[in-house]
Amino acid sequence: AENNLIIPLSFTVTDDTGDAAIGTLTVNVDDDMPVASCHPVLYAVLEEESVPGNDSVIGNNEKLDWVGVLPTHLSYTTGMESIHDAVRWGADGFGGVLSVTVGGQTFQANESGPTAVFFDQNGNVITAGGETTAAAVLVFDASGRYMLSVIGPMAHDLDGSAWENFDIKMLPTITFNAQDGDEDPIAVRLY
Repeated sequence: AENNLIIPLSFTVTDDTGDAAIGTLTVNVDDDMPVASCHPVLYAVLEEESVPGNDSVIGNNEKLDWVGVLPTHLSYTTGMESIHDAVRWGADGFGGVLSVTVGGQTFQANESGPTAVFFDQNGNVITAGGETTAAAVLVFDASGRYMLSVIGPMAHDLDGSAWENFDIKMLPTITFNAQDGDEDPIAVRLY
């Protein structure tokens, strides 16, 4: 919580001839709040064609992805990442991730282990019990660690064989709801 302090001080000063004057001084102490390092945004660009399959991968997994736009090789997963570097936590330090909001639904962080949010082939959140048909999964915990992975084929509107037909599947906005050591809140988005 915002723990600002206002400290009023009264004082009396006396000169060498005995004349006195009374004064007041107010000291305002501003509790630091967590602040986004640059933008309260983390980015993830994943591909489905490198998802491990039965004997290899489920796609062709070419070395030059996004038709030459991105020269690096993309992966099906972010690997284990953390929201820590996206925020300057201040003197109070990192307090934890409380929940993640995805497409209007909020999922609580579990103190005893990770929480998983599953997405269908169209990028929609799957309700409990539909995990076996999932095409992507977000795993996160209260410590701020997360991993977003494509785990199966995503639906495509077009064939993707030419730049003008390239289909980018977007998941709903993912927001980590976190706090610093004295419970000042901050929201960090993952795109």
